Amino acid sequence: MIRGLFILSPMQISCHSVRKTYGTHVALADVTLDAGFAHTLALIGPSGGGKSTLLRILAGLEMPDSGKVSIDGRPMVFEEAWMHKYRVKVGIVFQGYNLFPHLTALQNVLLPLHQVHKLTDSNQRAIAALDRFRMADHANKKPSELSGGQRQRVAIARALAADPEVLFMDEPTAALDPEMTAEVLEVIAGLRGAKQPLLLVTHEMGFARETADAVAFVSDGRVLECCDAGSFFSDPQSPGAIRFLERILKY
Repeated sequence: MIRGLFILSPMQISCHSVRKTYGTHVALADVTLDAGFAHTLALIGPSGGGKSTLLRILAGLEMPDSGKVSIDGRPMVFEEAWMHKYRVKVGIVFQGYNLFPHLTALQNVLLPLHQVHKLTDSNQRAIAALDRFRMADHANKKPSELSGGQRQRVAIARALAADPEVLFMDEPTAALDPEMTAEVLEVIAGLRGAKQPLLLVTHEMGFARETADAVAFVSDGRVLECCDAGSFFSDPQSPGAIRFLERILKY
């Protein structure tokens, strides 16, 4: 059930009949979504339900087999030349950090600023981004010398250093222990205060409930429910969402 969304807001995401398959596996069957949100849209649902695939399409990392997608009223064109230009405008953070192991934290942040964005103030931007996430003192350390939480903070700094229009995060705490998870969630919550538009795949229900403006519940390759976060967690409508929350929030 796609409930009415929302008040007029800075970010609008629309999908119509989006389908994606990998061989015989149907990752997204028929995704239709129309979501507006002030700062954060959380994609939640059971593992294997299609959340990460949908995020990757919205981030320009995957092309759907069929369907239409628009971001802020601008249609996505699923051709490589257009997708390349689009990817330059967004920031992406993965659960596995995706840092280059042979580069220092500073060099990891600098690399896309130099090679992709061709920015003349890349050094200042990189240092400022690391400092923003309390990593300036670790700028010359390689990933192997950092904790998981520190690596993820470097990955977030790298994604934000070029001032992206929107930030995509795919389960950024999945590889972390509880203490490091809390550390990274604190950093992500701070992005809301900075008014950074954010699309987030997460299994952290408490965090989604407290931080997200809107929630899209993705299961079996479809968006079964989409509404503001408060309404979703207090009064889920679809049977799949009700079962999911009962199971997840039981303990």
